[in-house]
Amino acid sequence: MEREHRRIECRSDGGEVVIVIELQFFDIQKTAAGDREYPGARRFALISGGGVRLIDARTYEDIDTGAWRHLVGSGPDRTF
Repeated sequence: MEREHRRIECRSDGGEVVIVIELQFFDIQKTAAGDREYPGARRFALISGGGVRLIDARTYEDIDTGAWRHLVGSGPDRTF
């Protein structure tokens, strides 16, 4: 299964604000102690559904267009 982990506010080189969504795969297994959740790989996508590649901690690349998206904000992370 997959779920939304966080939303990241980014800005293109042209000033357009876009939202990058971080999604994470996970699996739930039944154990003697109860259900256990196993986190898996993460992936990034635009709200429109287009793929995004992580370049570094503050930069993402739109796979379809090649445009770079930069994290907005002065803190280490601008998520909501």
